[in-house]
Parts: sequence; structure tokens; C-alpha cells
Amino acid sequence: MPPFKPKTMAEILAPSRSTATVRPPWRGQPGERKPLWAILGGNPPANWKAPSHEQVSSPKPKKHRPKQELSVTGHPVFPGGPIHTALQYKPDFGQAEWISAGPNLRTGHLVSGAGSESSLEEIRPTDRPENNSFVGEIKAPMNLDAASYWDVLKSLDSRYGDDIDYDLFPEIQNSYNSNSYTRGLLEASNGTTTAPYDRLIGGPSPLPARYFASPHLRDSAFPASLKPQPIPTFRRRR
Repeated sequence: MPPFKPKTMAEILAPSRSTATVRPPWRGQPGERKPLWAILGGNPPANWKAPSHEQVSSPKPKKHRPKQELSVTGHPVFPGGPIHTALQYKPDFGQAEWISAGPNLRTGHLVSGAGSESSLEEIRPTDRPENNSFVGEIKAPMNLDAASYWDVLKSLDSRYGDDIDYDLFPEIQNSYNSNSYTRGLLEASNGTTTAPYDRLIGGPSPLPARYFASPHLRDSAFPASLKPQPIPTFRRRR
């Protein structure tokens, strides 16, 4: 006979596989809420079915509608060169629009314009969304939604007379460039942005708001409320 070998305490306390009892399904699993009949040790009702503990796939998240987006976008003028910026508006499920400025090589003036993906005659197509990268978010003034604020920006842009001298380095040559224009347009409309204009060439020299107050209009489609209004004159009674 083999020599007697006493069991260790761990072996004595370990449950025996042969004698381990299987918990009936109606007793529930640890941590689950049990019905009253299971708590009292009774048998389940005749129409009771054991719950399935299979992993249930989580429902797919609902697709949210994209928000209206106002942003400053840009691209380098040449590889590794200074950044040229534009203002962009992307409406819900619509075509993107943009406003930007640049040099007129014939006159040497800083000229601007508004373009759209749906426009047949695009102005500054280099500022299309696929050509520009995100530079900063634009926040409209209080009480204006994105669409209304974009109308204000287009109206102010249409008032600019395209008659300011263009300089690539405004801080050195004492004039303005495309970054001066986009920042000046935002400030003239009381908009704010997270774009780092102070680190962009021309950004620290925004085009003054007075250049957006002239009666020059390139687009007559704007509502009368957004067009420059004549200054009323008064006559003294004799």
C-alpha cells in the first residue's frame, strides 16, 4: 500500500469537482436581482424562462447632423513659405463658401472676393476647401447664427473698394496683405477667432474697419438692411 500522505489545508478547503453542485438557473447569478420566489427557495413558475447571459451588441450610435462651421483656413504661398488665409463657411449639407484677398498683378492692389463650390465663376479657386487646411475657428458675435454672420461678412467684403496697395510683408512695407484683409474683416464685423494671426505675416496689421465702410458694392443681391445707408441731412427752418 502507498504510504499515507496527509492533505494540506488548501486541498481540504478546495471544492471537489465531483461534488460541486451546479446552481439551478432559477436561483440566479451572483449580483443579479432575484424574484421573490427564488429568494424564498421556491420553484420557478411554469411559464418562466432562464435569462440569456449572452453579450448583447451595443446599438450603433446615431449620426448627428453636422454643425454649421465658420473657420479660418489657409495654405502656404509656396512650399515652406508664408501662410495665406481665407474665411470659410460650410453650411449644413451645403456647398462651402469662402472670402479671401490677394494681389492684382496688373494694378498692384489688394483685391478680394467671395467664392463658392457651386459658383461657375470661382474667385480665388486656390482657397477651395480641398486646397486649404484648418487654421482656426471663427465665433460669430452674440445673437447671430453662422448663416447670418456670413451674410454680414459678405456684405462688408462687397464694400471694400479693391484700392489698397498690396505688400507681401506689411510690417516692413507699411501696407497690407491677404492676412491683413481676413483679420481686418473679422474685426470690422466684431467676430473673433482662434487663428494665430499674430504669428502670421500680415496678421499683426489688420486692414482698418474704415476700408469696409465705402459705398462700393460688387454684389447687389444683398438685402437693403446690409447695404451702406445714406447719411440723413437736415435743413434748418427759416
